[in-house]
Amino acid sequence: MTTPAPGWYSDPADGRMVRWWAGDGWTEHVRPFPEPAPAPQPPNPAFGQQYQTAQPSWQQTAQPTYTREPRMTIARGEKDRQVRRNNPMAYLGLVFSLLGLIVNPFAILSILGIVFSSIGWAKSGELSSVVRYSGKVTAIIGVILGVATLAYFGWTFSRAFV
Repeated sequence: MTTPAPGWYSDPADGRMVRWWAGDGWTEHVRPFPEPAPAPQPPNPAFGQQYQTAQPSWQQTAQPTYTREPRMTIARGEKDRQVRRNNPMAYLGLVFSLLGLIVNPFAILSILGIVFSSIGWAKSGELSSVVRYSGKVTAIIGVILGVATLAYFGWTFSRAFV
């Protein structure tokens, strides 16, 4: 039968202390039981989620448990509000492109729709890791509508001079 390697082990006489095991027997060297290492903190959550602050080790009574909240389905209007709040450029580009369908003097609204939607599309790439509704789809639709209304303006303008 093998004996444990030399090191600090729980003192058989006092569970609150550790005693040095020399490999062949206990020594007179004792010290208080070491504090457990603090539990690793979870990564910073995304916007809108709650997280717990770290407490000193002497205040901790039990390890905190982290549970992921179930995904809730939200209404279409709430999604639109989140897109407007998170990425206003994508939303503004879509509005300009839609207005370009109705009235488009000198294709200005189409061009503005393409520019603002492109800026919103680029910003949605940065936001996609932070927020759930980054406005990427809104920006893509704005670019497509802007290009379509610009092409329609070019077609009607060219037919006017033929």
